[in-house]
Amino acid sequence: MDALSRKLLNRLPLAEATLLLLSWIFSDWVLEGLWNTHRRRCYQKKITFPVLFRLILGAVVTHKSGRAKFEEAIENDGLNASIQAAFKKLSRVPIELSVAILESSAKAIFKLFPQWAMWEGPKSLRKYQVVTLDGKVVKHVEKRLKPLRGTRGGLLGGRGLVALDWSTGMVLSMVATPDGDANEIAFVEELVNKVEPRPKSTILWLGDRAFCTLVQIASLAQKGNSFVIRYKKNVIFTRDSQKPIVKGIDEQGRKYSESWGWLGAVNNPSRRYVRRIELQLDNESLVIVTNILDREECPAEDLLWLYGERWGIERVFEDITTTFNFKHLIGGTPEATIFQFVICMVLYNILQVIRAQISKCNNRSPDEVSSQKVQEDIRDQMVAWALTIDAEDTESYFGQSKTVEDVTTRLEQILDKPWKRRWAKSPPGKKRIHEKKRGTWTHGSVHRIINAYKAEMVTH
Repeated sequence: MDALSRKLLNRLPLAEATLLLLSWIFSDWVLEGLWNTHRRRCYQKKITFPVLFRLILGAVVTHKSGRAKFEEAIENDGLNASIQAAFKKLSRVPIELSVAILESSAKAIFKLFPQWAMWEGPKSLRKYQVVTLDGKVVKHVEKRLKPLRGTRGGLLGGRGLVALDWSTGMVLSMVATPDGDANEIAFVEELVNKVEPRPKSTILWLGDRAFCTLVQIASLAQKGNSFVIRYKKNVIFTRDSQKPIVKGIDEQGRKYSESWGWLGAVNNPSRRYVRRIELQLDNESLVIVTNILDREECPAEDLLWLYGERWGIERVFEDITTTFNFKHLIGGTPEATIFQFVICMVLYNILQVIRAQISKCNNRSPDEVSSQKVQEDIRDQMVAWALTIDAEDTESYFGQSKTVEDVTTRLEQILDKPWKRRWAKSPPGKKRIHEKKRGTWTHGSVHRIINAYKAEMVTH
């Protein structure tokens, strides 16, 4: 490599790191393998799945529209088909394939996440792998498709139930459906069966009150797993009178009480013995239930602290929306929205590895590095890379698959650059209290609207 080329690469370290990780995780043979396994009735002719994947990936990273990216690819001989054909291809990507991409990439990226950067909770919880679960629906679908034109209110794309690893902040898996109005708690058992714990660990599931039903709790407790769930009042709790109520005060001086008993009616065969912890807040009480029964093994203060960490998955969804401009959807079908959501989550996982390496090279905590600000620089550098370096040269530069050690070493070399002050997280601002207003705005499921349209066309 000549001096000019090396000088150029030195100016684009974030782009080089991102492309290194993407080329290692998503080689053509990996994408083809996932396609052949999960394509269902779909086929490929002029537009192969690796080509479509990289086009949408490029559009998401650089915040371009799908049309702009397709036009650019046609002009540069990267797409040998029409724009309409590319959008049609995107609209039919099987949801099963999108989920497989997320899970396959998560396993690969997880190997690169540095051990020292993993968050640690209280000592009593360190034997668990804490996994937070929550639902996410894709909003802001535009009304481009014929059945959607003229519909009132907003439109919902696909919906997914997502599993987030607490110690790394990375998305592990998801169960998705095309119906945006579906209830994601129906997918709990399927998601539990997908997530495998790390060696020498058991999973501790963390969830809000939506998952406090006997059916869902039974699913979460499978395979010897534990759970910490917010209690829902319409589930009957019968206290065990043989065990006294224990009271205490947490580190913030707030009073709490813990008791033991059964969730579910007396005649319900699925009723479960749990530990109930109630924390007194200013205007209400926070109540959680868990199957970790021994208070000496795991104090109530630790479990209350852990439940406070559940908001981490909400922040991840918010980061994905703002960092990758997820409000701008490239496709209009539920399948296309889920595919774009998966690509955003894959990029978010890659961003966590890059952020950890940046903090290591600059002796900082990963929490001090802003994901959004680093991603803004990644976007700018990826645009510069695409304008100055041909796709063939890029493919040749990164070469074939490497070992985890090779990729980690190379990543450290690339990101061993001076710290930029703009990468630091901004101090938390003052929370604004918004007055809630009752309106008539509604949301409709794209999946249901399209199905109703097809049924009407058949009858006519």
